Amino acid sequence: MRRFVRRVALLALLMAALLFAVRLLGSAAQADAAPAALDPGACTQPCWRGLHVNATTVQEAAAQLRADPAISVTREDAYSVCWDALGGPFERGCAHSWRGIGAPNDKIQIMNLFTRGGQFRLGDAVRAFGPPYAYILPCREANGNVYFQGNIIAVMDTSYTRYGPESLVSYLSYVTTSAPWYAYEGAEWHGFDGRRAVRPCD
Repeated sequence: MRRFVRRVALLALLMAALLFAVRLLGSAAQADAAPAALDPGACTQPCWRGLHVNATTVQEAAAQLRADPAISVTREDAYSVCWDALGGPFERGCAHSWRGIGAPNDKIQIMNLFTRGGQFRLGDAVRAFGPPYAYILPCREANGNVYFQGNIIAVMDTSYTRYGPESLVSYLSYVTTSAPWYAYEGAEWHGFDGRRAVRPCD
């Protein structure tokens, strides 16, 4: 009987170790996949999958997205195009000219990539884009922003009082420098252990 109990206990330990190893490998693969999904290739930032902010027109963006088997275009007009992604850390996105202010088929001025729940963290953004240069914390109903070189902003949930590598990113915003919200001067980034930024409403 004791021998049987020992064998059952050993089997349970082996199963637990196997499950831990599978989860560890899955987490590592996910961590590698997130920055790889943001590689601009030969395109200079801000750029995603060949959609180059302030260079690609809305019509060109729609054509490129329709030709991508991993993308399903959900809405398209003269000023914007939106899509669902069939896999990866970003579930959907939209690219806009100035939301009807400009002429039809203007160049993209802002592109947002909305993250798939729990699959993209601030540490992934740092691995993809390098260290941020500034940030602001959320306040009341306003999201926080983490600013990266290349006119890329990681928009953070309103719940954070400080940021760490595991902080979840709500969405990425690729913008032109003429965007009014891009010019906001947040606190200088000093790493995840740096001093805390003042909230914009304090």
